[in-house]
Amino acid sequence: MPAKASHAFLLTFSIGSFLTRCRLHWRYGFDWRYFHRVVFLFFIGFITVPLRMTERLLYARRIARTKLDHPPIFIVGHWRSGTTHLHMLLTQDHQFGFLPNYHVFGSKWAELCEIPALHSLIDTVMPPTRDFDNVELKTDSPQEDELAIADRLPYSTFHHWCFPRSALDLLRYVTFENVPQYEIDHIRVAYTTILKKASLIRRGTTLIVKNPANGGRMEHLMKWFPGSKFIHIYRNPYKTAQSFLNMQRVMCTACSVHVFDEKMLWRNTLEFIKAVEGKFLKDRDLIPKGDLTEVGFEDLMHDPLPQLERMYKELGLKSFEETKQSFIDYVASQEAFVPNAFRPMEPSFVADVNKHLGFIFDTWGYEKQPTTSQPTF
Repeated sequence: MPAKASHAFLLTFSIGSFLTRCRLHWRYGFDWRYFHRVVFLFFIGFITVPLRMTERLLYARRIARTKLDHPPIFIVGHWRSGTTHLHMLLTQDHQFGFLPNYHVFGSKWAELCEIPALHSLIDTVMPPTRDFDNVELKTDSPQEDELAIADRLPYSTFHHWCFPRSALDLLRYVTFENVPQYEIDHIRVAYTTILKKASLIRRGTTLIVKNPANGGRMEHLMKWFPGSKFIHIYRNPYKTAQSFLNMQRVMCTACSVHVFDEKMLWRNTLEFIKAVEGKFLKDRDLIPKGDLTEVGFEDLMHDPLPQLERMYKELGLKSFEETKQSFIDYVASQEAFVPNAFRPMEPSFVADVNKHLGFIFDTWGYEKQPTTSQPTF
């Protein structure tokens, strides 16, 4: 039996095809101490070429003919704000389809993963949990679709795990500021194809899609997928910053081809949160009434059923009562989960969060902690 892979190892299948890696390294380079990692990533991209070509030959026309009959529902909110928990909750409702792990880890050969033998192989090597928070991983459980975009294109913020020194340049693919129109068009075509493939596999159900990066793209998503609905989840900025910094440490340690340090990761952490949530607030009023609902992570954890019922009503969704027991069962199944514990916040940490993320405290009513320390940048 094959050994279980690590979560970070599986990410190597979804952070760039062979050609995407060529374009990324041409643009962002690499540091020689990570040359072995660069070779490995190119090797992974190369050996999956036959799978990618086979799917293209067998399924390209069928995917192109597929129509998205139902506008998607997008879950947005910064990484580590509770998007995964919300995604897992909502997909207990079987009226919704979603992109499973095997779909995004092998985006360009997802249709082939429906073949039982290949599906079984992926299930065998799938790690039991994510590296950075111990959330359970299953082959068929919902996954974030930004991984699939990163597999197809160099125009994805997910590549900053490999290129942390260039993270702030990659951040523009969240907000689309200073991004050429032809690159935006490439993202639109790739995203449409990804969702068409998911719709084909899920037999035309309404897709519920989780992608924190989409919090900065809502204006474009409404044009690409008319009638889309949005669910935004937010969290105490101190908690989000602590957890996202930890995520960056883990993922960059596993994937980076750039030398990085703690100061770089901390700056990237705050700039990402500021950009994603800032762009969301800038575009929030563009969303028609009835197409957006919001929920605080703390409220969802404390009292999930009333929050879910409210969200269903605000978005005009049906089947809450029919799915209520499934929600209760899922919440009960998570009672033994132990979240990450972090050391007490340093005064400089508090000062930086207060300075750069103050608008989040003001918007959603979180309390700032006082500090006499000065921000580090």
